[in-house]
Amino acid sequence: MMRRQALFLPTGTSREPAALRKRKRIWRPVRKMRHFVSPSDLINPQSTISGSKPVLRDTLHWYLPLDKYEPWLKKWILEDHKEWKTNVYGQCKSWLDQGLQPRAVSRDLDWGVPVPLKNAEGKVLYVWFDAPIGYISATKELTPDWEKYWKSEETK
Repeated sequence: MMRRQALFLPTGTSREPAALRKRKRIWRPVRKMRHFVSPSDLINPQSTISGSKPVLRDTLHWYLPLDKYEPWLKKWILEDHKEWKTNVYGQCKSWLDQGLQPRAVSRDLDWGVPVPLKNAEGKVLYVWFDAPIGYISATKELTPDWEKYWKSEETK
């Protein structure tokens, strides 16, 4: 668990999923640059939906300490999995080249899977953290042969 600062839209701003999809448009140019930009580095940020300016606040989140596993992950990815698709291998390599950082696994949202811990009100699991676990467990629920889909040498 770590405390950090994050940008929040003022209370009362629409949080509807459709509105959030529209708001994501402002991030496309950042993604094309292929690097992460901290919200605090944005120049004059403004909601494209409401026109509100976000405010910087302290918030508490849970993190996956990727930096602690970097030596093991570097070997496992760069040496043991050169068969991965070029874009996947390249993305992982770029993260490793920059040095792995702890990755937040929670978000401040009023919708989603709640963090199942005490003092976690208003916190939900980040979808890309819990979704892969759900893919495997859903397969296990559907078929007793679930392992052939996830553990086979031919599964990539």
